[in-house]
Amino acid sequence: MSTASRFKIQIYSPLLGYKDLDHFKKTKDGWKFENYRCKGEVDKGGNPLFYKALITESIS
Repeated sequence: MSTASRFKIQIYSPLLGYKDLDHFKKTKDGWKFENYRCKGEVDKGGNPLFYKALITESIS
């Protein structure tokens, strides 16, 4: 993989009362995920870390 695909999304967190900024970087096996609370590797579907972050923020 010569170039990395990256993007950021803002998701409103009812628990925090504002939009949280999440960062993603494409890897061979999935994504590197990062937000203000946690970071790590996730699979192509965002499991498990991205969904844990959503649940922690009361986002459905």
